[in-house]
Amino acid sequence: FVQLHEEIKYIEDYLDLQKIRLHKKLDLTFEKDISDAKLKIPPLLFITLIENAFKHGIEPSENACFLHIHLKTTESDLIFICENSLEEKSEEEGGIGLNNLKRRLELKFPKKHEFAVNEKEDSYRAFLKIEL
Repeated sequence: FVQLHEEIKYIEDYLDLQKIRLHKKLDLTFEKDISDAKLKIPPLLFITLIENAFKHGIEPSENACFLHIHLKTTESDLIFICENSLEEKSEEEGGIGLNNLKRRLELKFPKKHEFAVNEKEDSYRAFLKIEL
């Protein structure tokens, strides 16, 4: 396990790297409402969702694109939302990233998590809630 503030720093560094690498306009927000930054969580818990947002939503886009990330903790829950623009649905079969994330959540937080994705024509939203 790592402290939440370490995971946040990793995400911020990854986003900074992507902004340097990306040669297009991106509406990027990373909102944090953290009650305890020393909260212990499994490492690299959120990065799969952020990487997927870039790989499937941001990088292939030809128009304006966005990535909005929200991370909130309360005394009883951790909530992570990652929403990105999507231009067209991929015909590719899904990779192993989301399946691995689902399996990790089942192992680390059995019956104490909620994970859902909502894919629309122009956006993709991943929602993760973990009971602390």
